[in-house]
Amino acid sequence: MRVDGSPSAIGTADRDDVNQDITSLRSATTKELHKKWQRLFNRPVPQGFSRDLVIRRLAHTLQEQAFGGLAPVHRRKLATLSRQLVENNLAGLDTGNDPRPGSRLIREWQGRTYVVNVLEDGFEHEGERYGSLSKLAREITGTRWSGPRFFGLKKPETGHV
Repeated sequence: MRVDGSPSAIGTADRDDVNQDITSLRSATTKELHKKWQRLFNRPVPQGFSRDLVIRRLAHTLQEQAFGGLAPVHRRKLATLSRQLVENNLAGLDTGNDPRPGSRLIREWQGRTYVVNVLEDGFEHEGERYGSLSKLAREITGTRWSGPRFFGLKKPETGHV
């Protein structure tokens, strides 16, 4: 659908038309955005959605209608994650971001290089097994560390005031 509500052919939309439709969302009034939402989703904008979130969701939907949605492999992964979330109430949720067994993590700390082997059930360093990277990072540094952060698997959070 176009911002004005007229239908566009799914998969055959001209990239410039879609870009123009998305660009026009920024200059639309809140009332126009809410009407557009109602037409696309057949329901009102959820309470608490900011203007920016409404624009982003509408833009995503316009792109999805014009160029196609997620690949089947990504849809299956999301369905699996969703099932795990419901079944385990977040416990053991596999986001796919953990290092794979067989990988090696290398970290230099105070002039020494540490090599860690990723196992199916933990980590190995110099013949010792560890259940978590945080325990290993604490062993190396002598202080409490986020193991994934220490080994560069997680970016440091930026300060929020």
